[in-house]
Amino acid sequence: MINNKSLTFIYGSDDFLVDRRAKFIFSSIANGNGEIYDLSEPSSLLNVIRNATSSIATVAMFQDSEVIWLRSACFFSDINLSAEKKDAVEQLIEIICQEQGKRIILSASPVDKRTKIFKKICTAANAIEIDSEQGSQNTVSVIKHFVEEMGISIETDAADLLASKCGNNYRTLEQEIDKLATYVSNPKQPITINDVAELVDDTSEGNFFDTVEKFFARDANGMLDALRKYFFHNNDIRPLLAAFNARIRSLIQLQSLLNGKKIKVIYNNIVKSDFYAAAKFFYMDQGEKSSFNVFSQNIWYLSKIISNSIGFGISQLINLQICLTNAMPELSAGSANEQFHLISKILLSTLANSIETHSSYKY
Repeated sequence: MINNKSLTFIYGSDDFLVDRRAKFIFSSIANGNGEIYDLSEPSSLLNVIRNATSSIATVAMFQDSEVIWLRSACFFSDINLSAEKKDAVEQLIEIICQEQGKRIILSASPVDKRTKIFKKICTAANAIEIDSEQGSQNTVSVIKHFVEEMGISIETDAADLLASKCGNNYRTLEQEIDKLATYVSNPKQPITINDVAELVDDTSEGNFFDTVEKFFARDANGMLDALRKYFFHNNDIRPLLAAFNARIRSLIQLQSLLNGKKIKVIYNNIVKSDFYAAAKFFYMDQGEKSSFNVFSQNIWYLSKIISNSIGFGISQLINLQICLTNAMPELSAGSANEQFHLISKILLSTLANSIETHSSYKY
């Protein structure tokens, strides 16, 4: 069979990624003039195939090349179809493999690669297997691809955290990135780890951010439980260290401002007028969003983390940062069990030496 360049077949095991790629191709070539036929429901399959077949056979009157998307074809998976529906499917496949006048996009997930219709389509069409593309990418790479498509950017630490929170649930990832993009609003400002921590709920197991929260809340037992859960589901400590370092950077800046009486915290909230005045005083009111610039962060989030970190002074925060930095080579090289014991030792030691009273927080 001669390859039909006007026919594109997109398939894979993840229905969201398959549908997303097909939608992108359809939108890029249809220019708002294409037709979509949903083939996802076996119950309505016969009628939809008849309508699609009729549309393919109809000569386009006002444009050179009409685009038709046969979406989410269910007949490539292992389902029971009546003899009438099987005949209709085979006829549809024959028609679209021979059609030259119109651009046809066929998408399906999941697929049974052993079937005759699958082999026939792959021979005739420009076939795109999403699984083979995704196999060489990790979740962070997918996140950065989604972000680039939206015309924004994301910090590496933020992408790591987002991957940990959402796992490889790509539909959720796209929704969360869309929410983060709306929140950031300025395309020149990247999505930061604090943005993700503040706005994205956890949907995957073993979330490491719980460890950070329990630690700064001085909940030693809760922190150890969170660490155990993290290492049960993960073997990479880098996202955990990134989360700790981002929090420490923000807290050191906030503590310095508090100690220098540049800002005040009243009823667990940073006084906005003080905060904005301090930003102008240090010429940081126009800074790009970054965990290295506390003035670029959301004031509600900053109020939350400073209020939940009572008892940690600047010296304790700097000492923790130094300990984590010095232990980085050993932590990265160790097994999950070795990482758990070493990071636990560092964190418990810091908790034991941290301030027991609120004396350094004179609001």
